[in-house]
Amino acid sequence: MENITKDTMYACMKLEMAMREMERPSEDVVTVAVCSDTRDAMETFIKIYRNAGKAIGRSLSAKIKKNMTCRNSAGNCYCLGIEKVNKCLNIAMELRACIR
Repeated sequence: MENITKDTMYACMKLEMAMREMERPSEDVVTVAVCSDTRDAMETFIKIYRNAGKAIGRSLSAKIKKNMTCRNSAGNCYCLGIEKVNKCLNIAMELRACIR
């Protein structure tokens, strides 16, 4: 149970960092940071679901598969477009809402 709380706090912190970055003027947003923080949050939220023996709903699962199409450069996944990272950020917020 303690790990779930720590994982939840970590995922929420990463999501908050991504959300704060997106509040900056569009020309100043570091999309790689938003992508990385959002991906970390999503992966942790999914881990929490699985550890709790829960399944992600079909609709949300389909959104994740459709939108998590990060580029791959030497093993590192990232997205550079604000629109793209914003979609992933919105999905991560949906995941967080399901956990609360």
